[in-house]
Amino acid sequence: MSSPQKKVTRTKALAMLGVAATIAYATPALLPIGEAKASGASPRFTVQDATTLKECGDCHMAYPAVFLPAGSWNKMMGDLSNHFGEDASLDDATRKHVTAYLTSNAGRGNDGVLRISEQRWFIGEHRREVSQRAMDRAKTWANCQSCHTRAANGDFGD
Repeated sequence: MSSPQKKVTRTKALAMLGVAATIAYATPALLPIGEAKASGASPRFTVQDATTLKECGDCHMAYPAVFLPAGSWNKMMGDLSNHFGEDASLDDATRKHVTAYLTSNAGRGNDGVLRISEQRWFIGEHRREVSQRAMDRAKTWANCQSCHTRAANGDFGD
């Protein structure tokens, strides 16, 4: 039979293991934002493909591929005729090119979520920091450049 001292040690070890597992699980999902804040502009946070930059950037800021996981990009690019209520259809060759770029540079997160603003890392980074005044100015969570004026250059620092 175990002594109470060994149970405490075992319990502590399991708790420490749980904390370590949580950190190991959460770190990759949070890494893109941490890098952006720490280093200013980063190539990971800019669209490096001219076709993707043009096709996406003609209507809105071309969001960095790392902001969504590959599954989300695949779903989005597979239904461009209904792109958040707009028809953003592309010819097949261009669609395949843009999809390949986005998925090969994708980040981690929930593949079922198409909106960057609904990804867990985004919510953790913004929901408690953004004032009502800033939201009124931005109008939508998708307007990164309202607060991050250098976002198009890959700098998402505050």
